[in-house]
Amino acid sequence: YMGTSLLMDNANLCAVLLPSQVVAEHEEVLAPEFERYLSSLTSMSLVRLSREATALAAEKDAVDRSLFDLAVRNYVSFIDSSQCLSAIYEDFTDVSERVGALLARLPQLAAKQRDFAHDSCAILEQKATNKMTLENQHQLEHLLDAPLLMDALVRTEAYDDALDLVAFVNSLARRVGSIPIVQSIVADVQHSTLRMLTQIETALQGDVSTPLCIKLLGHLRRLELFSPLELRLLFLESRDCRLRELLEAIPPSDGPTKALQEHINVLRVHALAVVTQYRTVFPEDSTSATEAQAGSLGGAGSETALPLGGLFHSWVLRMVAELVATLEAGLAEISEGASLAAVCTKTMQFAQSLARVQLDVRGLLPPPFERRAASLFRASLDAAVADFASALSLYDWADDSNATAHAAESSADIGGSASAHRTPPVALLRFPLLAVFADAAVAALNELREFAPVASAPAAAAAVTAAITGLAESCDRAATDTRLPIEQMRKLARARVAAAELLVPFLSRALDSIFGVSALIPQTTLAALSARLARREGDSK
Repeated sequence: YMGTSLLMDNANLCAVLLPSQVVAEHEEVLAPEFERYLSSLTSMSLVRLSREATALAAEKDAVDRSLFDLAVRNYVSFIDSSQCLSAIYEDFTDVSERVGALLARLPQLAAKQRDFAHDSCAILEQKATNKMTLENQHQLEHLLDAPLLMDALVRTEAYDDALDLVAFVNSLARRVGSIPIVQSIVADVQHSTLRMLTQIETALQGDVSTPLCIKLLGHLRRLELFSPLELRLLFLESRDCRLRELLEAIPPSDGPTKALQEHINVLRVHALAVVTQYRTVFPEDSTSATEAQAGSLGGAGSETALPLGGLFHSWVLRMVAELVATLEAGLAEISEGASLAAVCTKTMQFAQSLARVQLDVRGLLPPPFERRAASLFRASLDAAVADFASALSLYDWADDSNATAHAAESSADIGGSASAHRTPPVALLRFPLLAVFADAAVAALNELREFAPVASAPAAAAAVTAAITGLAESCDRAATDTRLPIEQMRKLARARVAAAELLVPFLSRALDSIFGVSALIPQTTLAALSARLARREGDSK
């Protein structure tokens, strides 16, 4: 019971022995020790308790001396420790300040770190690229040499190798066309390709053989720059340019006949060469056109073959149309039947050559010759009629004694010699004006005989009819001249009878013999012409 009471009073005892401020400051440290010390005090005897204060004082003095000795012995260490603590404090203060600055600059450091990481990745990629470039150095050198190689191949006309290089560069562009150096290579190669295309077109416009033509067209197909229709158009334009160049080189100073013959010779050689080359290079056009024609009969033809084949036939028709125009212009300068015949022979030989390659244009070429032959014959007869009319207005019938002396004899000769021969009746010599006209008509007939196309027979018959009509009109004008004496009027009437009964039948027979046709001028027309020539006889009497 006493122990318990003593323990309960420890708190009060602690409050008595120590100041409250010390107890409050060192409660956590002193409480356990002080509890044990109080416990030991409560267990001490009174004698020991009375000596406890002296013991505590002695112990305190010992502790003070120990501290003093420790301070004396370790004075330098304490000074160093103090300085060290001061330095450490200062360092920690500086570190604290620097840490603050470091924290303030951490975002910038993080950004720099990210930039460094990015640059490092770029450097690594560049390094990998450089490594790959080094490993593929030879291949890259060949690739970079592609434009120079293409230029050399084009200059040496090694088109097959050049086209292989173009195909390689095009495939490279499809795979890695976004790379700038590849784009530059592709642009340079395309420039050389255009130059190669120009060279091929120029070659097609020159003197090329069929094998070379096939080869050049093969190059154009491999370029894949033209559609089938454009390719045919390019071929025809190029070959037509060559043909025109040859035609323009024909010297015009050799005369119209020579120039036309040379023109046709050039066409016969080179136009047929173009036809052969076209059908060799584009063989599908011939078969497709045939199938299209067969299909059109049944209502279902090829939709693409006709335009392709039609382009070629349009070129042929244009060439023939230009030839016809050239013939029209050239024939206008030719005034001889033999020259017409020579040019026509050359022209029909050319047409026959085209017909052998299924391009029959023989029906388009004769009309210019027919018109020119008829025109020359008509012009000759018109000139003869004009000369007759001019001479008739100045002729003095009083000097024509032979005409009066032999009028009856001339009538007797009408039925014999004129019908038996195709030469002018000799009796016409008794009438000088008629003889001169007959001579001019014979010259015109001889020119017509040199070249007498059957199609010009109606025009020739019309020219003869017009000439006879012109004679009749000239005689009519002379008969109306009241200044002529009666005797001269009778001589004119006899000359008209001789013309009606001798000259008109002769001209009809001569014209029939030239064309091999009987009664080219109908008998009714001849009778009407003869009647008109002779009708003034009764009036003059």
